[in-house]
Amino acid sequence: MKFNKVTTNHIFQAVEDFNSKGFPKGFGPSSTYDVSINGEKYPPKTIMAYANFHATGQEQNNDFSGGEETDCFKAYERLGLQVLQKSKFNLTNDLAALKESFLKKWALEDLNNLSLNEYSNLNKDSFCYWVEHETNDLGGIRGGSSYKFGIYRMGKSSGTQPATNRTNDGEYAWHTKYGKTRKEAFSNIKSIIIKIATLSQDGRFSEIEEIDIGDAFKWKIAFLYSNYKLMNIFKHSALNTSAEYLGYKDSDHSYTALNEFILSKKGDQDFFDFAKGLWKVFDNRDERRELFEEWLNSQQSVDSGKVASYLRAIDILENEFDITVYSEDDLSELNELYGDLKLYQKDDNGKYYFSKAKSYGQGGFYSAAIGTFILFLKDDPANSKNEHDFINLLRLFGQDNVQNYYKLLSEFLSDLGINKNDERVHYTYRRSRKRFGLTIGQKYAVMAEIKKGEIIFGHFDTLSPSDDWWKIVPSVNSLIDAKATIIKSGKIEFSKTLKSGFKKHSSKILEDSIFDQAYRGELFSKAFKSTINPSDMNLTKFSELNQIFYGPPGTGKTFNTINE
Repeated sequence: MKFNKVTTNHIFQAVEDFNSKGFPKGFGPSSTYDVSINGEKYPPKTIMAYANFHATGQEQNNDFSGGEETDCFKAYERLGLQVLQKSKFNLTNDLAALKESFLKKWALEDLNNLSLNEYSNLNKDSFCYWVEHETNDLGGIRGGSSYKFGIYRMGKSSGTQPATNRTNDGEYAWHTKYGKTRKEAFSNIKSIIIKIATLSQDGRFSEIEEIDIGDAFKWKIAFLYSNYKLMNIFKHSALNTSAEYLGYKDSDHSYTALNEFILSKKGDQDFFDFAKGLWKVFDNRDERRELFEEWLNSQQSVDSGKVASYLRAIDILENEFDITVYSEDDLSELNELYGDLKLYQKDDNGKYYFSKAKSYGQGGFYSAAIGTFILFLKDDPANSKNEHDFINLLRLFGQDNVQNYYKLLSEFLSDLGINKNDERVHYTYRRSRKRFGLTIGQKYAVMAEIKKGEIIFGHFDTLSPSDDWWKIVPSVNSLIDAKATIIKSGKIEFSKTLKSGFKKHSSKILEDSIFDQAYRGELFSKAFKSTINPSDMNLTKFSELNQIFYGPPGTGKTFNTINE
């Protein structure tokens, strides 16, 4: 096991090193944990790297993992040293300190003197390395090709794919639109970097939108120099999703407009707490991984051994190299990553080298896994995509809200004697509006919605003649309190309805999840990361009436039914 030669004395020497030298190259503040040594808190990986140097003579390389069940943390456990999870307060302070450490090292006034070697090198101390890796906890831009930097230092065994818009001189590779020589290209790129940083400090974000360099790289730089006037969300699609979640309705979907709207919703909330809450809105890794695994198992050309290898290859890319795969929807980004992997994955000194799984690079599993994942996205069945989106919506509403809401929907349909496939009921699911519920005939009956970042509920009330038949209520409990009114109104509407005019747009996923206990439990388990027994929700009446199990293929209905 790694670090088995490290002793307590080596740890004390490491603390002295850290106090006098700070972070070695390739290391930065810990995002999640501290190790407690003599009452003081230190970054666990940095201390272990210094300690290992004193124990073995090995230089401090950031080529190992931290976290529970890792060799690093097991060594601390063996030595009787406590590793503590950071509080939100410490996390915020550390993230702010990380941003300040970047600005101290790469001050705007010093960028004019930035050399090409300082901009991009192989020593893990360059400007590009800091933007992509050292400040990753502030928001990730890893993945894709190094051409996003405009120009970059090639690895010792690097090659480049032939292209009319790119070239290299054996040491550096660059986009030819920036210049014919590396000197000319870097001069233009440095001017672009300085312009982005200057415009960002001045708050002139709309002018940054027109600058021609990798988008995620560009906006990460802008954020770092912006004094928190920009969100740390660097992909336009993710920013757009976040704005829509908060209730954005305007037709202007520029980065500047979306960012301004999102920040207007922050209020007094801590910047990083607010940002991490939004990250959850567009993070869909777990569900996408499960869908990918199901798809792999359904492909006759992919044997079980390859399924496991592809999944682990992507897990390594995400967990060890912090490259976004499962949450990435932009095929061009994934295609760039695929090309980059083809070039560099077999380099033992390269950026995709992982000592614990050397064969994954040498055997080409990384590129094979990404290539197969791209095929999956192109072949993604509509129903699986809709199910995936629906699960994300359930998560936004929260487990208690969803369980109580489903209980009401089921009781409403049951009391009215409505069975599956009734032509009068439209199962309404509007992903873009973050809305789902029941429509009877032409009228909304019960609805849940996220509007301007707030969860609201509504129901119809047609008991008295009035144009004001739609009632908004503040909580699911208020909706439950109105159940008698909802049921009586439903009976009136059903008596004069033959068929809903919206039936052809009805959501099969919502309908199935109401009538099928096993499928509903599966959706809830995926949404809330826990095993939920639908029978605990007093929804047994439908299972007695309907013993046919519905749901998309591959959702594990047979397995769950057998185990009930």
